[in-house]
Amino acid sequence: MPESKIIFKEKIPILSSSEKLEIDNKINQIEKLTKDLRISFPQLSIPIDEFIMIGNYFLIIENFSKAIEYYDHALNIDSENGIALNNKGTALSNLGFKSKAINLFDTVLAKNPKNVFTLINKGMAYYSLRDYDKALILFDLALEIQSDSVNAIVNKGRIYYSKDKFDDAIEFYDKALQLESTNIFALINKGLAYSGKKQFNDAIDCYRKALRVDPNNLSALINLGHANSGEHYYKIAIKWYDKALEIAPNNVEALIYKAVSLLLDNNKKKATGVLNKILNIEPTNTFALETKQKIEEVKEENN
Repeated sequence: MPESKIIFKEKIPILSSSEKLEIDNKINQIEKLTKDLRISFPQLSIPIDEFIMIGNYFLIIENFSKAIEYYDHALNIDSENGIALNNKGTALSNLGFKSKAINLFDTVLAKNPKNVFTLINKGMAYYSLRDYDKALILFDLALEIQSDSVNAIVNKGRIYYSKDKFDDAIEFYDKALQLESTNIFALINKGLAYSGKKQFNDAIDCYRKALRVDPNNLSALINLGHANSGEHYYKIAIKWYDKALEIAPNNVEALIYKAVSLLLDNNKKKATGVLNKILNIEPTNTFALETKQKIEEVKEENN
């Protein structure tokens, strides 16, 4: 069965509809102007803050390549701008360019060694590279500067989780939740740690609390299904996967878990249908191909 997981992302404020409309208008104005006048962005008299604001908008909606484009425009105006460098590093890290991201974070830290946000982002990049010792040093440095940094505390918990030290992980998630009781990352990661301990009912409680904060959170929905499956409540698990799929119909992780729960509930026909959908999305998906083949082999043996 595939491992239950969550990709931890830097917490970025959600834009209001009016803020989103304002940024959309600015993007349209800037790109229309460059198209009409056939000039490059740096030649326009646009404040650096506007480029950064638009870059942040694309970062929020996870269009990382477009975010980098706007951070580069900002850096053409001020090559040492810490916000643009840090946020470009975050976008690069999300695209998988960890080494390039770390170099940018180092540029920021050379100028401001106590930049907590950048220390945490650099730590997250090392975490993604599974260099947990370097990541831990960076999170500890961040906490020496800002002892109540929920982000750094949660990330320390994630390191212990990755080392299968689930009780230690839960201790850090609880510290984070004492500071911010509705922190969705702490709630979901705490649920993962309980799942690691096979305490699925405790995990279910964590995911339900997370969904009270954000009812459409895919990680909470998928992992709630996984925890119910761990308790052999397969039909309930399937309902949670279906809720996730209502939000993201092509989410392969949710589809895989749904297929597993259907198989465990002895519903091979529906499971095969889900596997076919996975293969429509990812024709070379190993799990779907191998599982479908096993179903066919069992069917042939029974004939």
